[in-house]
Amino acid sequence: MSERLRRVRRFLPIAVSVAALAVLFTQIPLARVLRALSWDVALWLLPALLLYGAVSLAVEALSLARLVPEAGGRLPVARAARIKAATYLLGIAQYALGLGALAVLLRRRAGVSLGDGAGVALLITSVDLLILLGLSSLGALALGAQAAEVKAGVVVAAGVGFAAGFALLRLPGSLGPVDRIRELSVFRALRVARPATLARLLVLRLVFVLSFITLTGVALHAFGATLPVGDLFVGVAVVALVASLPIAVAGIGTSQVAFVFIFRHHADEATLLACNLVLSAGLILLRVGLGLLFAGEFASEASEAAQTVERGEA
Repeated sequence: MSERLRRVRRFLPIAVSVAALAVLFTQIPLARVLRALSWDVALWLLPALLLYGAVSLAVEALSLARLVPEAGGRLPVARAARIKAATYLLGIAQYALGLGALAVLLRRRAGVSLGDGAGVALLITSVDLLILLGLSSLGALALGAQAAEVKAGVVVAAGVGFAAGFALLRLPGSLGPVDRIRELSVFRALRVARPATLARLLVLRLVFVLSFITLTGVALHAFGATLPVGDLFVGVAVVALVASLPIAVAGIGTSQVAFVFIFRHHADEATLLACNLVLSAGLILLRVGLGLLFAGEFASEASEAAQTVERGEA
């Protein structure tokens, strides 16, 4: 990769985040945002963040520990938690960078190939996406009016397409030219994982996604906005998908724009922006804290892995 392209990849997310926040604050005065803050918010949000941090890291560790043996490696739950915590620090800068570093760490510490490590990370992310699409479909149907059929149709179509691709990878027998794609090592975890393992993973990731939706609901309630369950599911699913796009730093800027737009019918813009900024800041501090607390010897190795991924040498 050329030095110029590497610089673009490094600074583009920062530029996108700054531009998105600049647009928001030109439309929503900072004074209004600050007036929406209060210490009562911390009483609601701090315990919820701590509980979410414990649940999410436990789910991440269990997910990795379940899948790595399917790829021919070995990974105890405690080591999986430390590895995942180390990648939190990198995922803050860029989601894709965190996934790449995770694949490298799994190769070095769990005894799997780089392709299989990437496949494990891809499978976990894919299941999360499938759950988000499914929950947003149910939420859209629960909305009743407001063009629910259109909203549900879009997410159902996306979910069906995703499920069809997943099934295609696991079909027995030869599919001719498609086999060349199916046999790539990055798809091995999706292709060979046992149904029982996939079922356990689905349950684990459902807990993960529901815990994040609950955290967002608590944050909105702390700022005085109480949403119907259907609206909450659809809104959080869309915001989470936008935030996961690797075009901004930790989704900063893009997630705020999506959050204010999606939930605009339930609270004023200044309150929503304050809510999302506080929630985003809390999540970043939580992940930094977990990374520093549990990463241990993996922190420097994760940083080295991220540099390897950036250079394209992994």
